[in-house]
Amino acid sequence: MVKISFTDFDLEGGSGPNGMCMPTDDAVDITDVFAWSMTDPTYCGSGLPPDFTTTEADALVTFRSDSSTTKKGFSAIVTFVDAK
Repeated sequence: MVKISFTDFDLEGGSGPNGMCMPTDDAVDITDVFAWSMTDPTYCGSGLPPDFTTTEADALVTFRSDSSTTKKGFSAIVTFVDAK
């Protein structure tokens, strides 16, 4: 399994209702490759996202951005963990 832990997070975004990420917001999408789901998370804005752990040994992390606003960005620690 892959565990992704964000240590810093400051992106444009959260412009939708209740702070939701909109398609025009800068955002990080995380996909659990083997458990592909419509509920895989998308993170934007400046709140530190929770840790994310995949069900297998693969994850797809996609950063999407436009040229409208510049923020600090993000950093994360990626570790492999044993299945329990």
